[in-house]
Amino acid sequence: MRLSKTESAGITTLRSVKKPAAPSIKITKLGDIGGYAVAEEIIRTHAMSSGITVTRLKAPGRTSNVVMRVRSLAMHDIHEQTDLSLTEIGELFGGRDHSTVIKSLKRVEDWKEQPAQGD
Repeated sequence: MRLSKTESAGITTLRSVKKPAAPSIKITKLGDIGGYAVAEEIIRTHAMSSGITVTRLKAPGRTSNVVMRVRSLAMHDIHEQTDLSLTEIGELFGGRDHSTVIKSLKRVEDWKEQPAQGD
């Protein structure tokens, strides 16, 4: 609350004035604004570690198996570390459909279940 000061005929009057309500932003665990920041950092990290540009990871359309693999890993990590929906994750990667994200998540889980080469 703040005070408003007015003067009239040499008399000072103070009255309280309500502040306008601040806009509310609904933020979930790591979803919404925080989730997007975390997701962008995950994408940058995967891009840097693989030598692929962020633009190629986010590009719509089909790309090489190497890009697809890194993109799938990034989608998996975003899904695990944020509350972003599958649709929101797909949007980060060139507007891909949520079913594409599901397929990527399954692909990563399948990779994890395969025995390491040389075992």
